[in-house]
Amino acid sequence: MNNPKKILIIGGDSFIARYFIKNNASIYQIRAISRIATGFENELVLQDFFSLKSEEFNNVDVVINFAAIVHNPHNTNEKLYLRINFELPQFLSEKAKAHKINYFLQMSTVAVYGRTEIINQETSEAPVTLYGKSKLMADRSLLLMADKNFKPAIFRSAMVYGGGNAPGNMMRLIRMVDKGWPLPFNNAHNKRDFIHISTLTMLIDHAIKNEITGVCLLCDGIPVSIRELIKVIEKCLKKKIRLFSLPKIFISIIKAAKPGLFEKLFGSLQVSDTDIRNKFNIVPKDMLEQGITEMVASYKNQK
Repeated sequence: MNNPKKILIIGGDSFIARYFIKNNASIYQIRAISRIATGFENELVLQDFFSLKSEEFNNVDVVINFAAIVHNPHNTNEKLYLRINFELPQFLSEKAKAHKINYFLQMSTVAVYGRTEIINQETSEAPVTLYGKSKLMADRSLLLMADKNFKPAIFRSAMVYGGGNAPGNMMRLIRMVDKGWPLPFNNAHNKRDFIHISTLTMLIDHAIKNEITGVCLLCDGIPVSIRELIKVIEKCLKKKIRLFSLPKIFISIIKAAKPGLFEKLFGSLQVSDTDIRNKFNIVPKDMLEQGITEMVASYKNQK
């Protein structure tokens, strides 16, 4: 490839960043800034990304920010969320713009929409967590910086899975099924969207090459219920568990008393695939069984 683009990645030790680097290091000139060493040869380990020197932005074509403090109900440090999720993207984008870097890709989150079951480009942003609120502040700040010489892209994806040990609730569900625990999802009819890590990183690559800008909603385009998900996990684990139904009154109590827990267990979250089809001109494909197989293999290797 002639004159490959030079990409500066912030948060190179994140799951998505590591997968992107692994599959694109031969295509781009990648420089990773990480808090934990990953073994990537062109990597700078920094505990404080605000100490990043200006020369790291020299001759860079693209900045991708993967760094974030994700939602944790036990972490109520508002200053930390603001520092990493809002002030850091501001710091990085200002550095990028000052160095005439015209493309900035920010990994955001669907948490900016708050408690809703359907997300599309018309859905109002109404975050309820410190994570969602701080990420939305960064997104809006970046979009206000846009001009003909600075093109920000904001990626808001469904839950990422596949590729091994993807973080999040998918791996927790795999562990529960493997333990053989009876689970209370027999009467669950929710629908949730996901996105395979390979699809997400392919879309990042496509966005860089085509300078796709603005807010992008991303998913596999095939929502599944938790019951369907468990069936796929059972198949990959070669195990069978018992599903039982919770009385409706118990579900109502959980929904009222612990709305966050209810959403994780029984809630729906469908993300529009219109952006993938229209902005990217790509037809999403079903990667669920392949992704669960990859995660089950990783889970077994770590047991």
